[in-house]
Amino acid sequence: MLLNVQRLFLLFIVVLFEQNVFGANILAINTLLSPSHHLFNDVYLFELAKKGHNVTLLGHDKNKHHYANYTHIIMEGAYEKVKDQFDLMTMKDMDDWETIKSMWTFAEITCLLDQKTEGLKQITKYPNDFKFDLIIVDVSYGHCLYPLIEKFGNPPIIGVNPFINQPNLFRNIWQSYIPFITHSFGAKISFWQKLKSVVFMILLEVTRLTHYIPRQQELAENYFGPMKSSILEIEKNMSLMLINYNPIFNYVEALPPNMIPIGGLHIQPKRLPDDLKKILDNEKSGAILFSLGSNVRSKELGQERIQAIIKTFSKLKQTVIWKFENDHLEGLPKNVHVRKWVPQNDILGHPNTILFISHGGLLSSHEIMYNGVPVIGIPFFLDQLQNVETFIAKGVGEKLSFSEITEHNLFNVIQKVLNNSSYMENAKKWSLLYKYQMNKPLDTAIFWTEYILKFKTAKHLNLATRNMNFIESVNLDLVFIFLLFLLLVVIIIFCTINLIFKCIKRKYVTKKLEIKKLL
Repeated sequence: MLLNVQRLFLLFIVVLFEQNVFGANILAINTLLSPSHHLFNDVYLFELAKKGHNVTLLGHDKNKHHYANYTHIIMEGAYEKVKDQFDLMTMKDMDDWETIKSMWTFAEITCLLDQKTEGLKQITKYPNDFKFDLIIVDVSYGHCLYPLIEKFGNPPIIGVNPFINQPNLFRNIWQSYIPFITHSFGAKISFWQKLKSVVFMILLEVTRLTHYIPRQQELAENYFGPMKSSILEIEKNMSLMLINYNPIFNYVEALPPNMIPIGGLHIQPKRLPDDLKKILDNEKSGAILFSLGSNVRSKELGQERIQAIIKTFSKLKQTVIWKFENDHLEGLPKNVHVRKWVPQNDILGHPNTILFISHGGLLSSHEIMYNGVPVIGIPFFLDQLQNVETFIAKGVGEKLSFSEITEHNLFNVIQKVLNNSSYMENAKKWSLLYKYQMNKPLDTAIFWTEYILKFKTAKHLNLATRNMNFIESVNLDLVFIFLLFLLLVVIIIFCTINLIFKCIKRKYVTKKLEIKKLL
């Protein structure tokens, strides 16, 4: 017995020692001003810290962890200041071209705000010989901070993307069956749908290369000084990318081996707070959750629509939990419970939750699929439009546009989804498929992170297209040669036919002259 205890104690010491020896220094850069991105990245980074790695996060959201090996450097004030320069709600009225321009504008504003923060100054004061073994970057935005990668000696880089897949980074582009960000395809893709998506994908890529990246390069060098490598060169050396992708929800696409699907990584079920648990446990008619995510706020819907929503909820027998950002909301019926913040996934996971009224953000969409709850989508911008259409195609929900929010319309669509059992049946079917995975997404993310820490690279997993330019990667060079060859063949055929006709004509004229002479 004593011998066994000694062995266990020795094993415990070895494990602790191994963590101390092999714990890596990791820098994470998360600049997108979106709390949902932080929630996704936070789960991943916190798990790395629990594994014994020393994690430093440079971002905007407040630190929720207090561990010796988890350091959070906050780029302060950006959330408050960005609202004075960019209104996300205006994007709901934008067309595709305006959406592309607004994405680059938002990125530039974010960069300029970040460069004024004390948090960024703090990390730039780290000694140049300070060693990070790995840098993790949220690839959505923040390219103007890539000089930090050079500052710390160009260690291996892992990209993380809680947003939809960005194929231009790893050059697995122009899959004709994948729509543009705001578009959606049904079971059968029409020619015009495909043409429209390709046009805007090209516009996105062209404006990224001709405007966004050069502007980020300019902002980077204005702040940090001249860079040894360009942003595009640094980006090309990225080892692999962890993407918020699961083919049960997202469009099925061909991914290279260094784009690792970790869809739903942020879903970590927890026990509900006592007050919400009591409300849901006691609800016999079912509960409805109404939340528009972290970027769109219910209080900004306008008084007319807020009152229409309140009147609609007053007609329902179900309990409603409403994420609403103000302390006080007048005229609330007894069946409506308002909270400034809600543990969304855990409410969706409660067996009495029967409907989710959502904006259709990607993280929320994965939570809907995971928990198997029907949805009414009110999309505002970007991928929300595509995600809601995906739910409709899968028979899981319906759509209500912002302009259609009236008491009549909202009540009717709620009744349609609640009174048709197919929505719940489909939601549960997709949930089973979504959950049935070989490995948990978080375990997959940790495995590949430690893979890069061990081998320092994943170049052997690159597509050959990563070393090709735009024209080569989409085979436009081959198309050009083919068209040139085709044109040459046409010219040769035309000239041959023309020559034959000339010969025939000459013979005819000669014959005619001979006949005249005989006469």
